[in-house]
Amino acid sequence: MYVSQMPRAEVVEAARSGNRDALDAVVAAYLPLVYNVLRRAAEPDLDVDDIVQETMIRVIGGLSGVRDGERLRSWMITIALRQLADARRRAGRERMLREPQVPDRRDDAVDVEEAVTTRQLVETEQREMTRAAAWLDDGHREVLALWWLEVRGELSRAQIADVLDESAAHVAVRVQRMREQVNVARAVVRALAAVPGCPDLGEALAGWDGKPSPLWRKRIARHLRACPGCAPFAPGARGLEQVLAGLPLLVPPPDLAAGVVARWHAGMAAGGLGQASGTSGTAGHGSIGHGPAGHGGGAAHAGGAAHAGGAAHAGGAAHAGGAAHAGGAAGAGKGALLGTLGGKIAGGVLAAVLVTGGVAAVVAARPHHQPSLHPVLGAPAATTLASTAPSGTPSPSTSAAARPPASPSSASPSANPTQAALGTGTFRDTVPAFPATASVADVGAIRQNARVDGRDNGQSTPYQGRSVWIFDDTTLQDPWGFLSNTAAITADRDASDGIDLRSGNGFTVRNGQTPVELIPRTDAERAFEKANSGAGCTGQYCGAVFGFWPGAVIADEARHRVLVTYGKLCRGGTDGTPCSGPLGKGLGTGIAALDMTTHKVTRLTPANGPSVSSVEGRDRTMFAADGQGAYSSAALVVGGDAYLYGDCTYLGCKLARVPLGDIADKAAWRYYHHGAWERSDGHADRLIDAGAAGQTVFYDPAIRAYVNVYMPYGSNTVRYQVGGSPFGPWSAGRDLITTKAGASANYALFGHAEFAERDGLVQYLSYFRPDSGDQRLIRWEMRTK
Repeated sequence: MYVSQMPRAEVVEAARSGNRDALDAVVAAYLPLVYNVLRRAAEPDLDVDDIVQETMIRVIGGLSGVRDGERLRSWMITIALRQLADARRRAGRERMLREPQVPDRRDDAVDVEEAVTTRQLVETEQREMTRAAAWLDDGHREVLALWWLEVRGELSRAQIADVLDESAAHVAVRVQRMREQVNVARAVVRALAAVPGCPDLGEALAGWDGKPSPLWRKRIARHLRACPGCAPFAPGARGLEQVLAGLPLLVPPPDLAAGVVARWHAGMAAGGLGQASGTSGTAGHGSIGHGPAGHGGGAAHAGGAAHAGGAAHAGGAAHAGGAAHAGGAAGAGKGALLGTLGGKIAGGVLAAVLVTGGVAAVVAARPHHQPSLHPVLGAPAATTLASTAPSGTPSPSTSAAARPPASPSSASPSANPTQAALGTGTFRDTVPAFPATASVADVGAIRQNARVDGRDNGQSTPYQGRSVWIFDDTTLQDPWGFLSNTAAITADRDASDGIDLRSGNGFTVRNGQTPVELIPRTDAERAFEKANSGAGCTGQYCGAVFGFWPGAVIADEARHRVLVTYGKLCRGGTDGTPCSGPLGKGLGTGIAALDMTTHKVTRLTPANGPSVSSVEGRDRTMFAADGQGAYSSAALVVGGDAYLYGDCTYLGCKLARVPLGDIADKAAWRYYHHGAWERSDGHADRLIDAGAAGQTVFYDPAIRAYVNVYMPYGSNTVRYQVGGSPFGPWSAGRDLITTKAGASANYALFGHAEFAERDGLVQYLSYFRPDSGDQRLIRWEMRTK
């Protein structure tokens, strides 16, 4: 296998921080797989070595966020194919400027490939296979490259499905279509190479520039089918599996690995790890520190399309963080945000947004030298604000199967008539016009509770004239503490002088309270943590604790509650065990209800939901198993229905709809596909662009459009789309503002429409800056054209 064993986490971290020996080891472990996929999938005139280097830079930057070797392969290949797609777009523009070349019956366009493989290929059919690949459609070239690795035992069918973001059944269909096209391409190669060739073929080749292309494959194939003399050019009897199995693994050029290492070091020297990974890739970034007492943490970024966050703590009250290199001085503290992840997205574990398909990664860092991550300051595992008993079975739902995507009914009036009527609007079947931007600027940090040292995420919802905010991993100071989720509430919805989130929970507007963990543990979870703590523990889960990462949040005022999607994971276990940090283990996703009257928090129990197994046993509060899709990237309420975006990949996010009162009945959920709402999300459309750690979709009455605001993976640029309805049509994304970042990219960009001014012409957005631990505020003023 190319990746039979992942390098130890400390080797990966050392490589990312610039250790030459560690970097050489990481490159040697992963470069062959990336090289072989791209060499087989890329067109001959592309600079494959350059694409490989770009891919490896992103792979190195994201390795620490990948939880297991099985997903690692599909994650790396997904990044590689994304870089290949970018290279194809650039090459397409360049090809348009080239002078036509003199036709040549020989396929010289594959000389680059043959220079690498000729000495290794010993059979005619194998050489022919190499040439035939140049004639395939782009999509079939990629499928061929992946299938070849499957035939050789380097990839499983499940991993290929993960890369392509399709079901195994659909992959089988694509493989069959690719096989048919390969056989046609092999016949074309034989006909062109024949000596003497078909005398009538020359006439069919009039105007050909000598380069393989799908168009000319079809034209030549038409001649071969109609020409009796060309019948012998059909492929031989040997099956494609036999031919592919005989193709050797390509050995990367010796200087390629050195080039990757040099570019990584150059990127670090130019501006830190964020510069090393470029601007257009999928690798995310974060800041994760670790070390003994008083020791600075190292910079790290994690996973594919996810930002890994992080923080170090030094044991006891002293902690290090930010982007300080291991062995350096302790950081100031705000950057020491444990387990921050734009990431948190991966493999099925939800943070603000759940990303599957092997594209994103999960990071759940923990303080070193600590036996566990139980709530701090001696507090009980369940706070006084939380009820640990899951809710009972919800009331029977109203069927949503026949509901057409109609315009919503009128919503209740806004608490402030000068602000946007949140979540309302008329559905349109056309893409709205983009608004003109009058001004946009970062206006400073959001004011936090004095005990908060740093916390990420930060989605919000209005509730009865107030604004409720939900956060993920939170570090406390004076003394040090850690919570996997927290909340805040404010009654001041005038953001012209900033936003104040100094309350200690999501219910009471009272400054000075110590933040508490929001989402409660069940009795079984508390028993599990107790059984696996202490010096006498000997099982595989010793030291493991549960974490709950909130995602999208919406208000249900009719039922006096705020609903919060979340992902459940275990982390902090002994190295090499299923829940070991900093990677942890995703366990599933759920929905918590904040009762705004009783101030109790309840994890809903879904009716008609899946049977989800967790490390402590069956967990009836899970709405989806790990990796099975979750809808929590963004959410809004329109006309009594909740619209939830999720199951995001770099290709975009799917959309679910459910009556708000029936959100706990999985049988009432529907998924948008080609103008209809279906019971399964297997074929659901990907409608909007995905953001790192989620995004916000809201209706803006000033421009009469739905707006999706987000910050792409690995980017510091805020982007937005406009749509005619929650399910579209949606525009392409457009840049709004590029935020300032240090060694780690910013992430968790969300909109807060409850703070809007002038009926929505002024909107406020927030994002997380991992270097400082700040939630930053952006003011965006639009003008109608």
